[in-house]
Amino acid sequence: MASFIYFVEGNQTKFTIEDIKAIGLAYAIEGPGVSYHANPKGPSGKAGCLVSGDNVKLLYDPDNQTWRELKPGVWVGLWNEGRPTPADLKPQKAKQAPGELVEGDDGNRWLVPRCLRKFEDIELGLIPVCDLPKLRTLDGEGHWTKSTVRRRYEILWEDFATYLDDVNQAIENAMVEANAGPEDEVQYVLPDSRFKVVESALMANYRVGPVEIDLLGIFTDDFVEEALAVMRHDSFLEELKKN
Repeated sequence: MASFIYFVEGNQTKFTIEDIKAIGLAYAIEGPGVSYHANPKGPSGKAGCLVSGDNVKLLYDPDNQTWRELKPGVWVGLWNEGRPTPADLKPQKAKQAPGELVEGDDGNRWLVPRCLRKFEDIELGLIPVCDLPKLRTLDGEGHWTKSTVRRRYEILWEDFATYLDDVNQAIENAMVEANAGPEDEVQYVLPDSRFKVVESALMANYRVGPVEIDLLGIFTDDFVEEALAVMRHDSFLEELKKN
């Protein structure tokens, strides 16, 4: 099993899952166990400890590894010949949100969560609703109903809403600039928030952060656009047009 290795500067030579949470690595190392190995010299050139939540060789070998700084005093690395795959990086405790597989530039297919589910209503037309896993809460009549998005997916849902707002604003700005009518098609600038929401999508379904995603070389413009299409549930609209 391949995995990321994390290096933490300092004199600490033993790590618990609580230590991992304090450092800010709980997204990557879920526990309950933590592997660690003290090292006299790491990627920063200082002494520290190599840590991981998986069965990976804990050794600092810069000739055969690639390292990036996560934040001051904390680094992430991987073996060049043993790079983590989607299967290696699945959550250890939670189920993945349903969606579709999209191939990244690393050659692997990543499960991108579907944020919207679209259905046709006779009276109201096409209605988009949130399709991310939800929490069940007790209503006033004593019924357990699906209400808010589960905590694990809150950031993804917020980033997705921001992305949709940015797209609508970009279209509105382009229409004003072109003096276009509501039925006219306009060219608009794609918002930078599209990268953030795709990043959040992978973080929701895998034990990765932005730097890990970059280390794996997943993102291309095609990957981002295909991932957004999954999140928007564009395939539903395509099927609707066919019928």
